[in-house]
Amino acid sequence: MSPRITASLLGAALALIGAAAHAAPIATCTGVLVEVDMVATADFPMAVVYDDSGIPSRTCVLDLGHAGHSPLRGVCQPGMRCRFTGPYFKRIGNTYYMRYDDPATTAHEAPN
Repeated sequence: MSPRITASLLGAALALIGAAAHAAPIATCTGVLVEVDMVATADFPMAVVYDDSGIPSRTCVLDLGHAGHSPLRGVCQPGMRCRFTGPYFKRIGNTYYMRYDDPATTAHEAPN
């Protein structure tokens, strides 16, 4: 194999390793779950957790998308203390927007 091809293959491999190392940033919020209708065409309202345990406080908005059923049923209900953890696709100030259909996102009841 020529040195030029070897260098190209090595460069491509290093680029792939570098891309994997720059995974999406993660946000975690623990607080009382509320639902907010933000998108009129959505099957379900957005699930929102306001976390005031840290400084600064933060809000996680979980887009439930077009699931066809309530994806949080049995996991966490409005009024319960919940924890959302996962990658976010948008951040505005201290508000983090997450997608429920992302396999890295978790939602569960949090202890008091």
